[in-house]
Amino acid sequence: MNDWDVPITRYEIARVMVRVLNNLIQEPEVSTAGVDTLIADYAQIAPNFKAYVDQAYMKGLITGMDTQGTFAGDKTGTRAEAATMTPRAEFINLKPEENGMPARLPFFTFGNSVLFKGSTFF
Repeated sequence: MNDWDVPITRYEIARVMVRVLNNLIQEPEVSTAGVDTLIADYAQIAPNFKAYVDQAYMKGLITGMDTQGTFAGDKTGTRAEAATMTPRAEFINLKPEENGMPARLPFFTFGNSVLFKGSTFF
């Protein structure tokens, strides 16, 4: 089995998403103040992934797996999670002058859907 066949963890998903945004579209880092109060298992996040999880969480790319905000970084990521995060990453760096929308769209999760303010579902 090569690396492409190995399941990806939620830690690795956070790292990939943040690195893509940072390196490909030069998305700046955001403040991570208070992130530890939003993630229930923050103390258990692996140190080598903490910066990626912090950024991914505060940019709205990832959310907790339950109402307490548990991240569960060692759990295997699912296709549904990847499908939810991809549009979040696409909307993170919208240019208002190009599309008449705010630079950052506020969104909320509702079940497995993402609700953007303005009633657009993804």
